[in-house]
Amino acid sequence: MTTKKTRSNASQEQASLQFLYHDFNQCFEQLRYYDNQIISNFRFVFVVYTFLTGIVTSLYQLFTAKELDLYLPAMLTLSVGLLLGIVIFAVIIRNRIYFVRMARYVNELRELFLQHKPLGFENHTRMYTRSDEPYYFNWLSSQSWLIYIVAFLNAMVLFVIGLFASAYPLGIYAALALFFFAIQIAAAILALQARE
Repeated sequence: MTTKKTRSNASQEQASLQFLYHDFNQCFEQLRYYDNQIISNFRFVFVVYTFLTGIVTSLYQLFTAKELDLYLPAMLTLSVGLLLGIVIFAVIIRNRIYFVRMARYVNELRELFLQHKPLGFENHTRMYTRSDEPYYFNWLSSQSWLIYIVAFLNAMVLFVIGLFASAYPLGIYAALALFFFAIQIAAAILALQARE
């Protein structure tokens, strides 16, 4: 009976090891995917804001040359651009959350296997074995820098919307843009730190 039970436990352990091996590989692939999303998101942000700048500049030149009212097309274009920028901002935050989840899980699996010191590997640096790292919010992470850039660009779009509205002094719109930048950064930090 005990040999049958031992074989059953060994079989179960082997199946568990296979599962963890495949799970680790899949999660590591997913981690690479989210890491590559940083560059993809940056390219997309660059294209969107370049396109938005081009449209507004073209509208300005076209409508100024023909002495037409630029207000409605410019406001519509900038408003759509700002809404798109807010969506991009949220996607970048979501990407960071997924990235950290995968990284922590991969770290946890590494820790499980490295605790037995395979091949005498000590891992003195404890590199990539902490399941509580990386932190969801890290001021210096690549995703955080992308968050700062998009928040700044969104604030600039809001500032330009204010310029077209031109109902108040320029300083009011600059202050509003700065406030909007701060609100976006605070929202990102709170959303990420809430995951800890």
